[in-house]
Amino acid sequence: MRDAGVLWLQITGGEALIDREFDAAYEYAHQLGMMVQVSSNGSSLRKAPIRELFARSALALMP
Repeated sequence: MRDAGVLWLQITGGEALIDREFDAAYEYAHQLGMMVQVSSNGSSLRKAPIRELFARSALALMP
């Protein structure tokens, strides 16, 4: 997708955060420099792995 010029990836669902491939897809898109937007009902935000994933991504953006 990056080679095709994709800059922004929107991940939606059902509930995107319960997909077993979500973490890998999110991190990969982030590593490629894409802006990633996730639409969620928030039910999985209480889970530590999801919070940690988003925290790592936010920290990677800091200089």
